[in-house]
Amino acid sequence: MKYFVVLIIVVMVLSGCASKKNIPDDIPKESPYTSDYTVEPEVVAPVDTVVVPEVKIHIVKKGESLWVIARKYGVTVQDLVKANNIKNKNIIKINQELIIPERK
Repeated sequence: MKYFVVLIIVVMVLSGCASKKNIPDDIPKESPYTSDYTVEPEVVAPVDTVVVPEVKIHIVKKGESLWVIARKYGVTVQDLVKANNIKNKNIIKINQELIIPERK
């Protein structure tokens, strides 16, 4: 019985009976429900280009300090502290990854 109902539904859809019953007769020719309808392209306002800077990462090596790293990349110690949310600028660890901010 289940297959018989499915077969009837498939036949109705393929023959177009199911879709034709749902379209009212009073739809104007300009309606998107008719086959004569064409879609005009919309005018889209230009979008500003956003440039995302490339993120530099420095891995702390033995003997390095924030001052040495800041000097190497041309930034300030305060820039490194702020970019990496460092609580104590005197404590960094070997193999710690630091985000290097862009030069100002």
